[in-house]
Amino acid sequence: MTVRLNRTTSNNPNTPVYKIAFTIEDNGQTPAIVEVAEPPQFVIPLSVEPDKELVVLAHQIEKIDVQELAILIGNYGRDRVFDVLLLAKEETEKGNKIRSLTAYLHNAIRNNSASGKSQLGKQKRQDTAQLKTHQDIEKAIKRGFDEFKTHYFLELGTQAPKDKKDAFFQAIQDEIAHKPALRKIYHDGNDWLPDNLRMGLGAKLNTKTDDQLAALYMESVGHPIQRIKNFWAYV
Repeated sequence: MTVRLNRTTSNNPNTPVYKIAFTIEDNGQTPAIVEVAEPPQFVIPLSVEPDKELVVLAHQIEKIDVQELAILIGNYGRDRVFDVLLLAKEETEKGNKIRSLTAYLHNAIRNNSASGKSQLGKQKRQDTAQLKTHQDIEKAIKRGFDEFKTHYFLELGTQAPKDKKDAFFQAIQDEIAHKPALRKIYHDGNDWLPDNLRMGLGAKLNTKTDDQLAALYMESVGHPIQRIKNFWAYV
């Protein structure tokens, strides 16, 4: 077996060697193996410009180079970097010093630490916002719902056909005959109270739930709402 070293240069004798080829021959026959030393290759890391929220969070811990964050985001994704930044912030708030934020982030990502932390925090914020909106709507409903319902029943009873009004009036008289205490609801001692009778009939004819009536009320004041998984939300 014979090994020959071939030096590849330009015609200028002062130019350095830029390629070396080794040729291995088997007893003078066709070369069996040829290996060529190629120039080294350099890999440019992928980088993604970090958004303001991420930079502000990082700088609360350490004045890390923004380009370092960009490379981390390019390699691991924005949410994953946000996860470990939140973890790092918690550590510093506990009094645990982080000597190098860049190294800490790399290690935390490799160890799969705090995975999903940012999404969990986002969900908690959404839940808190949803609850606050629900509570605000509940307060708005209470401010005028009873009055709205009274007017709604009154209008419903007023627009009822005559036969339904007559039937309801007869039923009320029959009930009062059995329970005289009911008389004070529809009678003032001298005369019948027509609005009370109309409201009573409207309540009987009503087919809507309190939630549906509440939605009607809020729509009437210019703030349409709907229930989503037992929580009020503005439409």
